[in-house]
Amino acid sequence: MKIKSLIPIFCKWLNENQERFFIKPEISNINENNVEVIFPAVPDILTAELYLSGDDYMGIRIAAERNEVIWDWIMDYDSSIDEVEGGYVCYFCEGEKTVYPMLEAFAIEHTFEFFLTWCNENIATAQGLALYGHADKEESSWAKLVPKDKKLSDFEPDYYFPFDFAEIQTARHK
Repeated sequence: MKIKSLIPIFCKWLNENQERFFIKPEISNINENNVEVIFPAVPDILTAELYLSGDDYMGIRIAAERNEVIWDWIMDYDSSIDEVEGGYVCYFCEGEKTVYPMLEAFAIEHTFEFFLTWCNENIATAQGLALYGHADKEESSWAKLVPKDKKLSDFEPDYYFPFDFAEIQTARHK
């Protein structure tokens, strides 16, 4: 299995699918084992990362950060790739497993598309990001996307970063 081949496949897929994202992601860094992604339409506090480990592990996650300190992982989706007769399956998935004929199909359909859907259903529908605690002081912390239909006063965050709806609405309707 050539899991390292997924780095350029993700970069190509991300570029080819920009119009499907309500919040446009941009690649900020690439190395042998990961691709880092930013979301310019929202504050510099959300970063995503596709990461590879060993010969059979791939994940994609989104961090909430403040001053380059991670407050929380607001999304973390992992895949353990098993090669089976006829293709590839995710060891972590429960129930009947979908067999993907090629590693590229597995990565795109199982992981990259999940990332796109999650971004459109969660980041694009949020009014902002609430941070709690003090990760910068090595204390416990967590983060939450604040839904548009909720009052910020219900959340009482330690830090709050509103999202720019104008850019989000423009991106959604293109």
